[in-house]
Amino acid sequence: MVDTDFNGLSVHRVTETDFDCVKKFLLTDFLYNEPLNRSVSLNAEDSDELFNDLVNSGIASSLSYMLRRPDGEIAALRLASILNRPEDEQRNEHSERSSGKSAASDKRKATKAIRYCPKAQIIMDVLEELESKVSGFVFLSLRAIFHFHS
Repeated sequence: MVDTDFNGLSVHRVTETDFDCVKKFLLTDFLYNEPLNRSVSLNAEDSDELFNDLVNSGIASSLSYMLRRPDGEIAALRLASILNRPEDEQRNEHSERSSGKSAASDKRKATKAIRYCPKAQIIMDVLEELESKVSGFVFLSLRAIFHFHS
């Protein structure tokens, strides 16, 4: 791999030992600079469980990376995971296309339990809806897609 100069920034895979500093970065940067968070006036208290879940999901995937400054502070973060397409969605894809409706999205809405506070739940609902739209465009033979959390 060719060495790339990032002005002193170094690339690191996000691991369990990084949980606290990644969460702190989300609370000090992402919380206030991400447009969806701002649109619902998400605050630190309301984001706690949602951000815990996003960080844990990103860590579990082994696909999340960050750039650290020479002093160790996080300069940039990419939380990512693989979205696995539900089996019932794969089987129902043909009928969904012909009806123009997403059965997976309808099923998720019918069975979803509210886990987060109202503001964080709005964000989760938007993310899940966007994920269902993306999976509708994925080729039938694909079972998983790369997913960015932040």
